[in-house]
Amino acid sequence: MRKVYAVRPDAIITETKLDRLDGYSLCRKLRDEPAVAIIVVTGAASRSHVERAYDAGANVVITKPCFPDEIVAAVQRLTRARPSQT
Repeated sequence: MRKVYAVRPDAIITETKLDRLDGYSLCRKLRDEPAVAIIVVTGAASRSHVERAYDAGANVVITKPCFPDEIVAAVQRLTRARPSQT
């Protein structure tokens, strides 16, 4: 989280399964940062996992397998829609 506050990225791409903190918890921590778009890429494609990611604060959920173009398009779409950080 220190890195997020220091760098102030336009978007964060995460997985639901992380080493120290799961992606859902990360989304909940980030959802108070309106200038950060959250994209979750997950192999857990069940409806309940997708809904859980959205409920946690994800802007977009992409299920695996996916193509890199899907991720790039989501980043472009979301970052164009974000407020400026000036």
